[in-house]
Amino acid sequence: MSASDPLDIARALPLEEIREACDSADARLNEVARKFDYLLLLSPTNTHEAMDDWFAAGCTGDPHFHYRDLDFDPSELRRELHSIELSHLQEPLVEGLLLEKRQELDLQLTLLENRCSKDFLLASEQLYGGVSDELHDTAKAILSRVAKAGRSKQVVDAEALRDHALTIIERYREQDPEFDAEVEIRDDVTGLLVSYPKLMIDSDARVSLRRVDPLLSHEISIHMVTGFNGDCQQFSIFKTGLAGYEEVQEGLGVFAEWAVGGLYAARLRLIAGRVIAVRAMLDGADFTECYRELRKACGMGRTTSFKLAARVYRSGGLAKDAIYLRGFFRVMEYLVGGGDLEPYWMGKIAPIHVPVVRELAEKGLMNPARLRPEFLNRPDARKRIEDYCNDPSPQKWLSTESDAWTQ
Repeated sequence: MSASDPLDIARALPLEEIREACDSADARLNEVARKFDYLLLLSPTNTHEAMDDWFAAGCTGDPHFHYRDLDFDPSELRRELHSIELSHLQEPLVEGLLLEKRQELDLQLTLLENRCSKDFLLASEQLYGGVSDELHDTAKAILSRVAKAGRSKQVVDAEALRDHALTIIERYREQDPEFDAEVEIRDDVTGLLVSYPKLMIDSDARVSLRRVDPLLSHEISIHMVTGFNGDCQQFSIFKTGLAGYEEVQEGLGVFAEWAVGGLYAARLRLIAGRVIAVRAMLDGADFTECYRELRKACGMGRTTSFKLAARVYRSGGLAKDAIYLRGFFRVMEYLVGGGDLEPYWMGKIAPIHVPVVRELAEKGLMNPARLRPEFLNRPDARKRIEDYCNDPSPQKWLSTESDAWTQ
């Protein structure tokens, strides 16, 4: 090995110098990432109004969605992104993570540049992947075999949902006062959206009371807790998310809903419907064709069908919604195989990063998670997880409505 070999140089450099170099590169990458809220910029601001207008027009053609203006030049941010030097860090693990994240941020900027154009869909599929025949068949089987269930008459509005969220946040603050989560009720989001440290709630939100705990377990105990733990790491990319983290992150969110006993028939059917909608879009269906498939073939209500199609066709076609079911299956298979979820609480990571995170922890470059999802301490959740791992079965995906699954 020559004296100029990078491994020799890394061994000769003090650990503190390596850390400083990694910190500097990570900080510059985070500075670029913080200049745009990717999902917020891809989401319509007028979903409710567009739905009313589309229904009034006879449910044909493309709805007229409005989007937030970009207050930056994506090409300028891309130049800034690629001006960050990453080849001198002398810590291969961190260098690899930052290179992956830079590539993902570049692709996100490409999506923002191509909003509502024909080039958007190709970049979207590149970022989130397609829908395999196996996943598509499973989604169809769920819609065929999981019967519709009656709606709960107990419904909470946005303000009540915010109050529930603040109660849960306060419990986490009792464990760690630095958990600085915020809750906002907004007119320009649909459903719930987390951009740590903010949980944003649709001002028109109406949620079944029995869905409140599962929903907030997903949004707060997964997205916000991992955002907080990632923010407590030395490197900020564990807060914003390592490349490819979203699939398992959303899978963990659905897992949380299931673990607390709240993956009801309507919710399981919805995430299966998302897979059907993404596959239809990728196969060339337009908005109206997708809407009709959700209504007729999947048996969904017209409001649900519109909102689901709106999520999938936003900005020109976002393939993200297929990752919820795919990620859930991945988490459940991981658990059945004896996998340990602890690395996933340390920040927003993908499965490929688990061994990397463990090695960084051994090197003193990662901290243990300061918070763990509170539902993991619930006896009923622990029993549910143990029972599934001992005897996995698709019928156990449904939380309580056992009569909703037909043979």
